[in-house]
Amino acid sequence: TNITMVAPNSLLTNQTATKFDDKESVVIAPQVADLKPTYAVVDQEREEQTVNIGVQIKNNYASTITEIQILGKIPFEGNTYVISGADLGSTFTTKMTIEGIEIPEELKEIAKVYYSTNETADKDLGKGENGWKTADQIENWDNVKTYLIDLGNYTMPTGKEFVFNYTVKVPNGLEFNKVAYSHHGVYFSLDTENGKYRTQTEPNKLGFRIAEKYNLELEKYQTGKEKLVSGATYSFKEIIEQEDGTETEGETKTGVTNAQGKLTITNLYAEKMYEIKEIKTPDDYELNSDIIRFIGHVDEQGNLTIEKLQGNTKGNIEVSKNEGENYKANVKVEDEVKASLKITKKEQGTENKLAYVRYKIIGYGLPESGKNVTTNTNGEATIKGLTVNQEYTLQEVKAEGYYLANPIKFKIINNEGNYVVEEIKEDETASNDISSQETIEVDSIPTINITLEDEKIPTYDLEITKIKKITQ
Repeated sequence: TNITMVAPNSLLTNQTATKFDDKESVVIAPQVADLKPTYAVVDQEREEQTVNIGVQIKNNYASTITEIQILGKIPFEGNTYVISGADLGSTFTTKMTIEGIEIPEELKEIAKVYYSTNETADKDLGKGENGWKTADQIENWDNVKTYLIDLGNYTMPTGKEFVFNYTVKVPNGLEFNKVAYSHHGVYFSLDTENGKYRTQTEPNKLGFRIAEKYNLELEKYQTGKEKLVSGATYSFKEIIEQEDGTETEGETKTGVTNAQGKLTITNLYAEKMYEIKEIKTPDDYELNSDIIRFIGHVDEQGNLTIEKLQGNTKGNIEVSKNEGENYKANVKVEDEVKASLKITKKEQGTENKLAYVRYKIIGYGLPESGKNVTTNTNGEATIKGLTVNQEYTLQEVKAEGYYLANPIKFKIINNEGNYVVEEIKEDETASNDISSQETIEVDSIPTINITLEDEKIPTYDLEITKIKKITQ
């Protein structure tokens, strides 16, 4: 399948966030307004927290573009989309620094920039209530909420691209998961053969989240062992508690344990509740239906701890951090292993192995009609994937030349890591049908060897002598 990526034949615009952490991270807002917004996580460890916001425009039109005006809003509580007017959902306010909008060198003699404290100012420079002022007229930059970049009579050629930058200060001491969004809209004219076609566009909002991010490493173990299990699939969900007591699900991620029995989920947020659930497990293990919920907390010194709210883990959830990296929470979980049953079939009172003896086993996790197995030429048959502490019935259905043995009801019991077959007797006086058993481990999967015997049906030879009857 061939995929061709085609950008719109128009003016393109987006936003970028830089210089908000010590890792030189760059966050780019989608150019489509109805996509999920992106977030820059502000570094709370800085003494002065600032963010650089870049406003990009590019002429992807087949001809020139003129009459360009960029109307923007810095991140502040209560701000709205520039063109649609919908609420952006900002919950804190930033402040523009006194440097204002940085104009690209090529446009410094062309572009004019205006600022306003009016949160809903439009692009009309002649409207008094908009309160547009130039940089030299601003008395208090802390109150600036909107800006207008006017390129006047500039004609933007095809393929040309500009970025306008400005910096905002983020207040210290904000609660975790507070978020604020920047936004802008672009008004312009496409130059066509029939004149100017006036239009407008706006990108998606760009979010700035106050948060401590951390990664989670999950380790999957076999119950009671130090064996790590690969191929287990887990879902990770954000659980959002509503004011009315109900819950909704946020972002969901999935992961599969690797060859070392580990998987890592990145970019979880402190003070948010998450849920871990196993959704698929390897064939040799039981699916663990236990749901684990936890939440990360950050103390006054900036240290992360994990509070387990629900579920069982192998030991405590541990937290570590390497220099220059996010915190890492380590969660250990367990799955009960399934057992294998290896049958060795002998003739009663001898060491003769019986081949082609057929059994049917019925019980937990098997088809309703049961599962059939037949001993090989060595008198052996193996049944895999039996669940511990569940009842099964083993019924002999064919043994050429031998009396069929009675059905055997049994459970496999995990006795502190020693797996044994326990027969279920309806009559306490009944004798054991299993003559011997021994447990071995094959790649940590318990295999219980049991020996069963059949009584041979007695046979004899019949010699017939035929004589001729003589009549008188």
